[in-house]
Amino acid sequence: MDLIALLLFPILAVVTLLRLLSPKSKGHRFRIVLITLGIPFLIFFLDEILGEASLYTMCKLEGGYKVSEPLHVDGYYSTYRPTVHAGCALDCLDALLTHKFQYFETNVAYQYPYFTNQAGVHQFFLVDRNSGQCSKEGQQSTGGWGQIPPDKCIAYTRTPEPISRFEVTMASMDFWDSSNKIGWGPFRLQRNFSYVKDRISGKIIGSETTYWYWGGWVRNSSIGHNSATTCPNMELSHRAIFEKIILATRTARTTK
Repeated sequence: MDLIALLLFPILAVVTLLRLLSPKSKGHRFRIVLITLGIPFLIFFLDEILGEASLYTMCKLEGGYKVSEPLHVDGYYSTYRPTVHAGCALDCLDALLTHKFQYFETNVAYQYPYFTNQAGVHQFFLVDRNSGQCSKEGQQSTGGWGQIPPDKCIAYTRTPEPISRFEVTMASMDFWDSSNKIGWGPFRLQRNFSYVKDRISGKIIGSETTYWYWGGWVRNSSIGHNSATTCPNMELSHRAIFEKIILATRTARTTK
């Protein structure tokens, strides 16, 4: 596709120029440009133009943050899929160490999780290393990201069901298809939707939405890596949800 465009449009430009220079083109120059350049351009890029229009329309209507008032909570139940499988992995450490939540709750299903070797609902939290509660189970490290202080460790309790009132789902991805239409027409439009939900009422308390457009047939037939156009231009991982929508109460957990 790159080679076709590289060869075709210079040829069309030369043909257009020659026809414009012809004495017979007088009074017909707009039509000549439209037929030799405009119509081929639309054939190649019409779906790209409509896709971009769909992206920015959906972005304006639904993109960005939506929250009435930030929540202040001790912790939350995470349904973010990588965390669900991995125990107290990166998002768990981020919640406990960076955002200072007292606990992080999730349903562990991964075969080799972090800081536990059991499936089911876990509530992870930080304790003093000499408390006698440190988990010795599962994988004990997540690499160089989110280092645990030397005087602290990860502990957990298990419950039959989640006890957190609020649930957080990060970057849920929806694609356009016949049953899930996002935008106008069959464009490669993707919605990344993060939200905080009240588990009792089922109400969405706050959300963050980003739209990605993966391009039309020309872009997807081209050689090389195809990156998406995003709107709004914010962190794709939606980490700021913990700065604008759900916040830690900042009260310390006491462990004897």
